[in-house]
Amino acid sequence: MDDASPPLLPGDLVGADLVIDASVGRGGSARVYRARRTSTGEPFAVKVLAADPHAHARLDREHAALRAIDHPGVIRVLELGTLDDGSRYAVLPWCDGIPLSSALAHPGMTARAAVAQITAAAAVLAVPHAHGIVHRDLKPGHLWARPDGTIAIIDFGIARSRDDERITRTGTAVGTPGYMAPEQIIGAAVDPRADVFALGCILYEALTGSAAFAGGHVAILHGKILWTEPAPLLERCPEAPPALATLVSSMLAKHPGDRPADGAAVARALATLGSIPDGPRRRRADREAPTMPMTTARAVAVGVPRGRGAAPATAPAINLVDGSAIALGEADEMEALTAALGPDRAVALVIAKDLGSALARCTALATRAAAAGDPSPTLVDMSPSP
Repeated sequence: MDDASPPLLPGDLVGADLVIDASVGRGGSARVYRARRTSTGEPFAVKVLAADPHAHARLDREHAALRAIDHPGVIRVLELGTLDDGSRYAVLPWCDGIPLSSALAHPGMTARAAVAQITAAAAVLAVPHAHGIVHRDLKPGHLWARPDGTIAIIDFGIARSRDDERITRTGTAVGTPGYMAPEQIIGAAVDPRADVFALGCILYEALTGSAAFAGGHVAILHGKILWTEPAPLLERCPEAPPALATLVSSMLAKHPGDRPADGAAVARALATLGSIPDGPRRRRADREAPTMPMTTARAVAVGVPRGRGAAPATAPAINLVDGSAIALGEADEMEALTAALGPDRAVALVIAKDLGSALARCTALATRAAAAGDPSPTLVDMSPSP
């Protein structure tokens, strides 16, 4: 957090009657404190923002989007204010518990626990969905498991309301790369089914111990989400009932129309599964789950900017948030794919059935070529032997 304002100290007063107890966290755009109401002793979280207009805009959107919702599982901004030094702050309900990201890493989850947690999360998600609000950034760190077994959802800073079209602009991708629905990646309009996709990624991760889509670069992640399928759930979680595998597959469908409609639909579907076996406790690992190979080899291309100000790539290429771009086509379309990625990018192309490996190889090659200033595209034929 790049902010010159001094931190708050225990005993400092915020607003009319909030007293700081302790600092509990610090991120890129805010410091978070535990505070208590002097009149009641009730605990609250106070988030003090850095002087970042984007962080301020997120806070304003979150406050506006959730104003009409009062649910213990939806952690919303209750008050906004300004400190004496001009720093903005927000007051939120205090949320005991741990983020699901921590629980997945240690001690891990059994299949039964994973289904119970995601069923609870889907039921909470149904509340904003019923109000026309899409979270758009669901990930394990934004789901908090409370000691009483309930789930809370935090950080609606990029949420989209059906009544506020300013929050989503066609062609703009927002969210966390490994959990973004395909329609988010291409900057299309989103609805609750984008959150269903993210929740499917989290459920797959909880059941298998591996992310549904993983990679060290946004080009790898987004390409995998758009074009590949994760390893079948039953291969990595054999105790899961087939109906659960079918539901997870539908939640991860590429087309929104093939997914459950919203959080309520997911909660209902999970509730009908009956008893889920415990199975082993699987911990989230850094290893990547393999992706399913395609039946025929395709041409995969990745373009990495040689510097700042790269012009947008053209169809059929897809522009990504970091300025890189990706494209998929037939094996005889290499020249067209290279042209679509544009002259401002170092381009690597691979012909392969295993798109996950191809994306990783192309990204590494294009990144090295961009750093070296190599203007020529690179082609590596990885197609399997007949």
